[in-house]
Amino acid sequence: IAGDGNGRFNPAASVTGLQFGKMLLVALGYDAEIEKLVGNSWAINTAKLALNTDLDEDMEDISLSKELTREEAAQMAFNTMKANIVEYDSQTDINVNGAQVVIGNKKAYNVTTSRDWGKNIYDDEAKDGGNRYIVQFAEQYCRDLELNETATTADSFGRPAHKWSYDNDKVGTYADKAVLTYTTEFKGTELADDIDDAGCEFAKKDGKYNDVTIVRNGGEANTMKDAEISALLDSSKAISGTGNGVAIEFYANDKDEVTTVVVVATYLGEVKSIKKDKDSTKADERELRVEYKDTGAATHSLTLTDDDTKGFNDVYDNVKVGDKVLVTPKGDNSKSDTAVSVAIPETVEAAITKVNNKDKELTAGGEVYGIAKTSTTTYAADTDDVTLYLDQYGYVMDATDQSDSKDKAVAVLKVYQTLNKDGELTDMIRGVTSDGETVNWEY
Repeated sequence: IAGDGNGRFNPAASVTGLQFGKMLLVALGYDAEIEKLVGNSWAINTAKLALNTDLDEDMEDISLSKELTREEAAQMAFNTMKANIVEYDSQTDINVNGAQVVIGNKKAYNVTTSRDWGKNIYDDEAKDGGNRYIVQFAEQYCRDLELNETATTADSFGRPAHKWSYDNDKVGTYADKAVLTYTTEFKGTELADDIDDAGCEFAKKDGKYNDVTIVRNGGEANTMKDAEISALLDSSKAISGTGNGVAIEFYANDKDEVTTVVVVATYLGEVKSIKKDKDSTKADERELRVEYKDTGAATHSLTLTDDDTKGFNDVYDNVKVGDKVLVTPKGDNSKSDTAVSVAIPETVEAAITKVNNKDKELTAGGEVYGIAKTSTTTYAADTDDVTLYLDQYGYVMDATDQSDSKDKAVAVLKVYQTLNKDGELTDMIRGVTSDGETVNWEY
């Protein structure tokens, strides 16, 4: 680190992408003098080399000339961990008439090793053959850190993913980045064009499309074969099952060939019961029972736990019986008994002034909202305010009268004990609400 060139280091000042990029490139082994990362052209040379080494991976909107946020700096540092380290042949500096001249190889080349740790991040073999592997920064300096990118690794939604571990202990499993994602209705011909624009393809072998894996809400994987793929890409009609709020994600391999399609369908459910943890046992007994309706208006019940459902803790601590939640039923079928994820929906209070069923949208509070594909509610314009429940993409899942959503007065009729499904004695309350509904709940 040489400071800002004016004899100052400014430790409390912000850092630009170019400044941080130069530090990271030097850490990878690049020589600042040889690569011309100093002098009047340092900025453009730093930017070019940083891009060539993928220090900007997953940072499409970054401007290296601007000050970095903490998140951007962390991403650049993470990308450096996966980048190849380099070295130069032996060099000699001599002084010729007052000028420093470097004698030796001025081209950086990848460091390689024949040791097994050379495969901890990537197992890229050296181009010169033999049993040598190109060394990444983390392989050289964090020998216990390993990356597993095998095709069998997937997150809870079925997305292709990679797993990091340290000293054989799992750090986490993280989904790969989709090459294309839809959250609205689309046609097969649009898909063909968009996949091409993304620089990917549905690959063929011997004139037939390669199989593509399809996973819906983390359920069992299905295979889409040649005939189905061909018909899909040629279709000028909207693809069945697509629509507002249903995420369709496409993933490709290192050859830019589409290999996996992941569908994430979200529904609006209602919390029906909350099971509390008991101090008498070590096991986590907390549960949420949630009911939701599918697009055919059939009611399904899900039991959510911390072990099965992403987002469980945040929701469990902030809901009560009767609250609405967003759920993604595991497998999204009649056999679903738990959810891959749960979240608290965003709400908007406003009057619905217009409903456009043709375009699947409504207007409330002067804003236009798309109606979610999985919504089973019939919407109508009215002057009274309602509570709109929105999914993670801002589509309307439901609308309820505010009078219905207000807390109801409850008169306690009885306090009693009963055995739960696990055979444990549980304290219960029976009461009647102000509108005559009899309710039972744990306390």
